[in-house]
Amino acid sequence: DDISSPFRETNYEPEVFWINYLDPENVLWGDEMAIAIGISHQSNGRSQPNSRSWNRIYADFIWEKDGFAPSMFTDGPAGMVSATRSGEDPAEVTGLTAWAMGLKAEKLDALPAKEAGRLALQAIEAIRPASRGQLELVGAHSWGTDPFAQGGWTYFKPGQIARLTPVMSEPHGLIHFCGEHLATANRGMEGAMESGERAALEIVNA
Repeated sequence: DDISSPFRETNYEPEVFWINYLDPENVLWGDEMAIAIGISHQSNGRSQPNSRSWNRIYADFIWEKDGFAPSMFTDGPAGMVSATRSGEDPAEVTGLTAWAMGLKAEKLDALPAKEAGRLALQAIEAIRPASRGQLELVGAHSWGTDPFAQGGWTYFKPGQIARLTPVMSEPHGLIHFCGEHLATANRGMEGAMESGERAALEIVNA
């Protein structure tokens, strides 16, 4: 029906920013610092009464050695940045995984994978100058353009969870359903495994 039918919308978010790295001798506190100033405009590119847009002006101060945890949430091309620790020392950060979603992902999907990765690296380096020269793009993948996935995980519209959840996972004859969108405690791959275990138990106990 109209409430649950899929839809696609085109959005635009041009952004202009300026970053200046300050001389440590001119900074009275901490290590080398940078100042970033920018303006961002987001719009669906439509005229009234369907127009939707906003503007954001920001100014950030960035320290060379900030002492913060490597994982972070950003509002730029890097999106959510998660630290990975794959070495022998559990305290050593061996890599970063950046998850861009929504409008950020759509903008990156329009670029070649290497160019999209380069923008994500630049965004991380702008926020955390201490990472400059230490990051290397290992790979990039778009779940949104993957023909077998067509998205990262499920987003429900208001009211859909209460209305659809009780019936989405019901078996249809001998067919049992599972998937990330049918999980109740997890999202992503963990949610897929959770619902897969539930479907397997349904089959065993049928």
